[in-house]
Amino acid sequence: MSALSERQQVVGIIVVGGLILGLLWFFLLYPLTSRRRLLENEIENMKGQLARSNYLLGEMPLRNRKISAEHNSRAIHDEWMRAAKRLSTFDDQEIIEGPGRQQDRL
Repeated sequence: MSALSERQQVVGIIVVGGLILGLLWFFLLYPLTSRRRLLENEIENMKGQLARSNYLLGEMPLRNRKISAEHNSRAIHDEWMRAAKRLSTFDDQEIIEGPGRQQDRL
């Protein structure tokens, strides 16, 4: 058997390289992308189920949580002001703003 010429060696290297890349794609990347597609479909199905059963957080539950947090903040601020007035040394003493009303200062 005669030795291969340089051109044949270059073509052989290119073919083997292409074969290696093809096998890597087939055995490594293709299963990962197919698994990713399956997971994306599962996520979409789960979102649909949650939306139908109203478990998905929409605008209304978030608004209710914000209103509740603001109410809690107001209550904490009012409690601070009552305690500060009760514990102040002088009647006309300036009362330091306490916690709970940071958004009003902006």
